[in-house]
Amino acid sequence: MGLSLDQVKKIAKLSRIKMTDEQLKNMRIELENIFNHIDVIQKADTEKIEPTGHSVNLDSVFRNDVVEKSAPVKEALKNAPKQEDDFFTVRKII
Repeated sequence: MGLSLDQVKKIAKLSRIKMTDEQLKNMRIELENIFNHIDVIQKADTEKIEPTGHSVNLDSVFRNDVVEKSAPVKEALKNAPKQEDDFFTVRKII
């Protein structure tokens, strides 16, 4: 797939990445290589291949999700630097 320098400039602008002319030329080559690899993969015949979620069969390594009794609120809050009513108080971050 051919990729023009203007297309790379547009991608950089949309990505909000400031690039020098030399970096743009190098990025054009890198992106072309990536797109060429994608073209090769897309040409692979997968007609008789069944879709899978993983390449090998694995059993789940996670434990079952079991509801257990949690710590009492007062116990959970006893080391909190700040609290209000029955809740942790944290700084507003926005």
